[in-house]
Amino acid sequence: VRSMFVTFSDIPSLDDSLLIKSLSGIDRKVIVLAMFGAEAEIVDKMMSIYASRERMIVRSQIDSLSDPEPELVEDARKDVLAAIRSNNRKKKGM
Repeated sequence: VRSMFVTFSDIPSLDDSLLIKSLSGIDRKVIVLAMFGAEAEIVDKMMSIYASRERMIVRSQIDSLSDPEPELVEDARKDVLAAIRSNNRKKKGM
């Protein structure tokens, strides 16, 4: 049941393999939008799945965003959470 209630603020405590598997199926533009304005520890955890060069590119993309619509950011975060929850359920055999 807990796997269905993962929140965006839970991301720093997630297992790296779960995060890698979950984010690998999401377009990077969506991940960048999801990270926009997020707490540093969430962004750091999400960035940790990338190699250093890729992290620089993603950081640049986040920094270049100019106030995206809050609804777009929220939708991106929902997409990220849906992938995490789905993979977490599969991992736990639910």
